[in-house]
Amino acid sequence: AQTLTVADYGLFSSGTEVPQPSTSQKLDLLHYRIMYRPYFRHFSDHESIVMTRTIDDNGVAAIRWYEFRNTGSGWSVYQQGTYNPGDGLWRWMPSIAMNENGDIAIGYSVSSSSKSTSIRCVARYASDPLNTMTTNETEFVAGSGIQTECFGNIRGVIAICCKSNGSF
Repeated sequence: AQTLTVADYGLFSSGTEVPQPSTSQKLDLLHYRIMYRPYFRHFSDHESIVMTRTIDDNGVAAIRWYEFRNTGSGWSVYQQGTYNPGDGLWRWMPSIAMNENGDIAIGYSVSSSSKSTSIRCVARYASDPLNTMTTNETEFVAGSGIQTECFGNIRGVIAICCKSNGSF
């Protein structure tokens, strides 16, 4: 077995939930696990696995993402980062994918006590500086109400972010 060490991060205490506007109904944060399926990609000179989770970043939910690589001598942390533009919105339930160019996109839910639950995406190109998401955050679905039932994983938004021609 191989152990990889990643940068420190904070987790929310048990029972922490995502706020919504105009209601006391909160949403499950699901911060205690790696989110929907780590994504594996085989390239001619390396293999990559990308994955995400939700972390506590100064009291709001943020996206922690990783790319692990194996160039033939075992896995290592190639890059990692936390996506939180510092606007006070909670970003959680991320889903990540990598296209055939090595570009990475992350889709996720966003909400706060003043922002209805919405779906957004951010990305980076393989040629961008490591450890950062470099594209502008894009809102695909702007929420207009509150969620009263279980709010599901948004893994399908990655199909929107990563077009079949390798672009975003």
